[in-house]
Amino acid sequence: MPSKRNMTVNVTTALRLVVALVMCFVNLFFTRAQVSDAYAKDVKVLFRFDNAAVSADYLSNASALKDLDSMISLAAENGETLSIVTFSSPEGNYNYNQKLSEKRAAAIKDYIASRNSSAAVNVKIVSGAESWEDLRSKVVTDSRLTQNQREEILQIIGSNDDPDSKETLLKANSAYKQLYNNYFRGLRFANISLRIENLASTTPKHTTVSFSESKPSKGAPVVYYALSEDFIRPDYMGNAENLKEIRRILSNPANREKEIVLEGSASPEGPVSANNRLGIKRAQNLADWLVGQFPDLEGRIVIRSKGEDWEGLRAQVENCSALDANAKDELLAIINSNDTPAKKEELLKNHASYSVVEKECLPYIRYAKFGGFEDMTPKEEKPAEPVLPVLEEPEITADQDTTEFTTVAHDSLAVNTPVAEQQSFLPEPEKEVYDPDSERPFMAVGTNMLYDVLLTPNVNLDIPVSKHVSITGDYTFPWWLSPTNNRAWQILKWDLGARYWFNGGNRNIKTAFTGLFTGIDLGAGYYDIEPYHKGYQGEFQLAGLELGYAWKLNGNWRIDASAGFGWMGSHYRYYEGTDDDVHLIYQYHGKINWFGPVKAEIGLRYVFTRDARRNVR
Repeated sequence: MPSKRNMTVNVTTALRLVVALVMCFVNLFFTRAQVSDAYAKDVKVLFRFDNAAVSADYLSNASALKDLDSMISLAAENGETLSIVTFSSPEGNYNYNQKLSEKRAAAIKDYIASRNSSAAVNVKIVSGAESWEDLRSKVVTDSRLTQNQREEILQIIGSNDDPDSKETLLKANSAYKQLYNNYFRGLRFANISLRIENLASTTPKHTTVSFSESKPSKGAPVVYYALSEDFIRPDYMGNAENLKEIRRILSNPANREKEIVLEGSASPEGPVSANNRLGIKRAQNLADWLVGQFPDLEGRIVIRSKGEDWEGLRAQVENCSALDANAKDELLAIINSNDTPAKKEELLKNHASYSVVEKECLPYIRYAKFGGFEDMTPKEEKPAEPVLPVLEEPEITADQDTTEFTTVAHDSLAVNTPVAEQQSFLPEPEKEVYDPDSERPFMAVGTNMLYDVLLTPNVNLDIPVSKHVSITGDYTFPWWLSPTNNRAWQILKWDLGARYWFNGGNRNIKTAFTGLFTGIDLGAGYYDIEPYHKGYQGEFQLAGLELGYAWKLNGNWRIDASAGFGWMGSHYRYYEGTDDDVHLIYQYHGKINWFGPVKAEIGLRYVFTRDARRNVR
């Protein structure tokens, strides 16, 4: 039988073993939580026009695919699920766009399988189609739009019309070309997210996590707001701890020398316009608090509004342990639908599980987020090609450009506070005016200036039918006659032909109708040429080959020089006029065949463009 001392030793050893096991469990728990947070950010892969191929060399995809590879490895290691939502830009036939979105989701799934076959088993595809909500969020904060343009566009987007009808109305809007050039490439995307679902029920959603002093993490402190409120309650949802964390970060003077990014959000309850303003007010409220704590931050705070955070709601629903699988699917179908925000809000409120959503999900998307820092570099040093933000949490990271983020500059969104008044929120203008996918040459209209100098008015058309080939047509029409009928310069001439452009650039407005070309020319016409009292009348035909070169002057203007050589035949009649030149007396007639130069041109023309979209963008 063991002694009392031996029993004490055994009990002590057992306690130490229990403590060690508990510490190991806690360490494992927080390690998993930190790993989850590190890769909880969404990855946004962009697609080319009418295309479902995953291209690493397209826009920001190289960086996005690198993040996705890390996410795939983590999912394979822990047996977690990757969620894919794909979209097309909101144009073209809606049914076609749905199918294209499905193809893009399948392409991402194939990419995941190519990187790790075990991760491909745990892939969840959420239905998506046209990205009207993303377009709306960009329009809300686009300071390049006038007040009237913004209201008209938001009215179209928020209407109850079907998607194809909204597209028609949007195309007719004066700002449609501006919207397309600025945003539509970023609306063709796949959004991939990773969530550690088996920790969702135990990890507090508002937990303050580690935040780098020099680079913001995806778990940056968030200040939550009660429904419809835009003032901070320190005792609400862990706000006191998060405010303390923000103070700790900014206690470093080096961090206060940078621009600080704040983003406000609202839950999708009530009018969209009111929620957009509420997002601004919440971010501004946090800005006022920061300036009160650190007065030297005045003039260094950038404010952004996420508006109604439907993507955040989607993530909350996906991870809500209080909802069963059927309820999640039904709610996600509403959230991902193409209905208007008002309609989706109505459907959510009528759902049997709305009370759970209202309690467990909506409070976490009413916030002002401390998004980290931006280096205060001159705008001209920023990259010219914008890299669009991730869908759910568009915070600023080291490899992200902020051109597509538009800060508050419009009267309808501004808040009259000292912080906002001292900001310059105008974004860097787009440097690329034309998108090769957005516009193509429709036709070029011009004139032969050599003929114009000879008082021979003319007009010519050049219509591209492929990358290398265009169809040409010329009409020459001088019809001058002196008051005494003793002089005439009258020619009616029609030409049809085709040109071959060696640069093959006729699908792109930047290169269309430029460079070396050759062609054929067929023409016919009538003439009456009377230098003085005597002249010739007749009909003619011609056929020739031409060679020329065209230069781009500026924008859509072109100038070209060419010469044609071939055959021209004419039946002519020589005449003399009477003393008063009222009547013509034909003297003789004949026929002529000519081999040599049949055309000379120095042309000036303007290239008209057309909408390049077929069914989808």
